[in-house]
Amino acid sequence: RKETGGSSEESCSQCTAGSYCEAEGLTAVTGTCDAGFVCSAGSSRKDPVSGVCPVGHYCEAGVAAAEPCSAGSYNPATGSGAPAACLQCPAGKFCKDAGMSTWSGECCEGYFCALGSSVCKQTICPVGHQCPAESGSAQACPAGTHAPTPGTV
Repeated sequence: RKETGGSSEESCSQCTAGSYCEAEGLTAVTGTCDAGFVCSAGSSRKDPVSGVCPVGHYCEAGVAAAEPCSAGSYNPATGSGAPAACLQCPAGKFCKDAGMSTWSGECCEGYFCALGSSVCKQTICPVGHQCPAESGSAQACPAGTHAPTPGTV
């Protein structure tokens, strides 16, 4: 309630974002929103159907907005409640932006992308090695061959 002795619904305060107000006649919020959900202002449930945490994000308990997984990671699931739900981009792939639900693409020829890469040209292939597209690591040139310059495909 905004004021003592309010005369209408407008004199009641909306439940704050990240929390919920479950019943009528409350003098304080009921509690914080569950992990895996976002409670917008005025929520009446700790797990609102319309507030399921989206793919590419995680939602810790009591949040007013979903937190995107960082570049170099992704999350294909909805309803995730912790940063650990964000998976590192697999070796040989890259995850360019924050909030990805899957990886962006394959590592570029002449480069390799270790686990958690965020660009297709993450690490140039070193001399003496080859890196075809989608390489997760540099591969030594086989006996009888050589690679005198970096970035060999």
